[in-house]
Amino acid sequence: MTFIKYLQTPFVDPETFKELINTMAINDVDCTVGVEKIGDPLYRKNSYGLEPINFLKDIVTDYDYVYRETLTCCLIKNENLRNGNLYGSTILNYVVPSAECFKLESFHDLEIANIIYKKLI
Repeated sequence: MTFIKYLQTPFVDPETFKELINTMAINDVDCTVGVEKIGDPLYRKNSYGLEPINFLKDIVTDYDYVYRETLTCCLIKNENLRNGNLYGSTILNYVVPSAECFKLESFHDLEIANIIYKKLI
């Protein structure tokens, strides 16, 4: 197995790593990725205007949500790489806590991360 931790996400907790490993082992999948649940309505543009992608009802299950990969970390089988595919054919997710999804995309983000880090230690 190969674990990928993206450098631009400095606050990923070691427990998340353990959860990725357990999720992959229990479910026998090719890849486990960290995701974030999108609870807000999303729309796709079509020729008539906007069309809802996710209908959020009063009672929802995990199947009703749309998820986005957080690019925080993922765990893949080495066999995927030998087959020329990073994720493989079976992908399972682990919902990463929102505090761990903080991503450094600018110098300003780095300054904020330094402030957060100093408060953590």
